[in-house]
Amino acid sequence: MSMYGVFMNDRFAVIAADTRKSDEKNGETIILQDDYQKLHLFGDLAVAFGGCAVAVRLVLELFKRENEQNIETLYNICQDIIKPARKPLAEYLKAPQEYLLEIIAIQYDKELQKNVMYVISSTDNFQFQKTIYDDGPNSNNYSWGGYEPEKYSNTFAEYCKKNKPNNITTAFLHNFQAHVNKRVGGFMDIIAFDKGELVEYDRFKLQDTYLSSFVENSMPEEGHAIFAGKVSGGSVESDTDINVTKDVTVGRKIILQDKNENTLGYEMAASISVDTGTLYINTNNSRAIELSTNGTIFLNAGAGGSGVISMTSTENNGRPDITVNNKRILVKDDYDALMDKINIIQDKIELIQSQIKNT
Repeated sequence: MSMYGVFMNDRFAVIAADTRKSDEKNGETIILQDDYQKLHLFGDLAVAFGGCAVAVRLVLELFKRENEQNIETLYNICQDIIKPARKPLAEYLKAPQEYLLEIIAIQYDKELQKNVMYVISSTDNFQFQKTIYDDGPNSNNYSWGGYEPEKYSNTFAEYCKKNKPNNITTAFLHNFQAHVNKRVGGFMDIIAFDKGELVEYDRFKLQDTYLSSFVENSMPEEGHAIFAGKVSGGSVESDTDINVTKDVTVGRKIILQDKNENTLGYEMAASISVDTGTLYINTNNSRAIELSTNGTIFLNAGAGGSGVISMTSTENNGRPDITVNNKRILVKDDYDALMDKINIIQDKIELIQSQIKNT
């Protein structure tokens, strides 16, 4: 049993799926696994698989062997292999034929320059369904699939109408959390594209509300987050400020995203700043710090440039090497030292010239 969500507009295509794997035995739902991956990424194609685990695994294994991993290949596997064997496969698995397999995928169609959603499902005899995003007045930005798609769609529409969220990840997470049960749960995996470019691939823990006294209002609110201890690993999110008074340990990289209302939280433009004191950017084990941009890098010191930009190094007696196009730029200490040597040489030249003149 599964839950899937898809959102599309003229820029972004987002797909999410839960990770709970369950089975029905003697009329009771049994949780088998909570980290079962249903959402997969193949280049610019994101695919969510649902239905019987054996059928999903078979399709995935066949698909991964193909040289061309596209939606047409997935469709051909379903038509040529799964569809002819659906009856004996369903009997062997003791599962209804119509719930044998469901595939939902998103992609940016470069020819059409539009986001598209694909659906291939045993409920429709594995017909190929392609939905192209239309920004007309009757367009629908989202679609839900899985065990109770109509229910998922209704609660999401109600939430959006009431709260008008500007971050699709937050809105999806709220809807997934609202439907956690023995069939839906574990984590919410989410993939987002901006006109075919990957901008998010994340996993969020879902709380088992039906097993505890957990209430919806106890979910973290969007807003100001303050951490007084050591923040390490995991995921920290806020739509406004995050204040940290001690260490933040990051395993790989820090990605700054400007939560822009018009771009659903995926516009890459942000900053790191300090109000007082000093901002330190350090690296260990001889690692490099790289600043790169397609635009311009500005180093400003104080209002109107009244401050000082200072650089030091543990090598070269504390003098850093600054290069542009692999050519070293002289810093002030280098310049002063060079001028001292030039002055000494000039003094010696003048002394020699004086000696020659007097002979």
